[in-house]
Amino acid sequence: MIHGPHQTFIAPIQVKAAVMIPVFILLWLWLVLRNLRKNQLSWPRQGVNALLLTYLNLLLSVTVFPFLIFPLGSPIHQLDFGKQTLLTELNPLAFLGYQVSQNLGNLIMLAPLTFLAPLLVARFQRFWQSLALGLLTSLSIECTQLLMNYFYLGNRVFDLSDLLLNTSGSLLGWLLFKLVQRWWPQLLRRLQVA
Repeated sequence: MIHGPHQTFIAPIQVKAAVMIPVFILLWLWLVLRNLRKNQLSWPRQGVNALLLTYLNLLLSVTVFPFLIFPLGSPIHQLDFGKQTLLTELNPLAFLGYQVSQNLGNLIMLAPLTFLAPLLVARFQRFWQSLALGLLTSLSIECTQLLMNYFYLGNRVFDLSDLLLNTSGSLLGWLLFKLVQRWWPQLLRRLQVA
């Protein structure tokens, strides 16, 4: 559903995130085969790869999907692009007026990413690289939402407070990783993380 200046448009076709599942399965199989060819196959590591890819599919399902498809001739096509009632929320403190559940969701949304990424790639064990990963991921999501909304493919808003909460929350995942690194270093050795 997209809210225009004077009416609401309901997309008759919605593409759900489930369409990405085969892509993520093929990507996981490619990672398994690549590591098998290098004689570096570690099933615990492949489990973390599968967990990360599953998380990414879930992340896309709550941030980008569904894609809204309006067939040719739909009344929405008579509007110029970007005529929705709201495309951006640039107040960094807008989250103060949001529901607690929405703020908590935005705060923990990227924590799994910055927990799992350092388990697989040693460079993300460093604070600044992990922070950059969280910031760039959140910025990519917000920009994608803005573009989709502008072209009537979605109904989400570029929200600066979401960007701040997502990035702050990504630090929670990194801190959790640091706890695992300190208290369970044998886990990292099993995953072959330097």
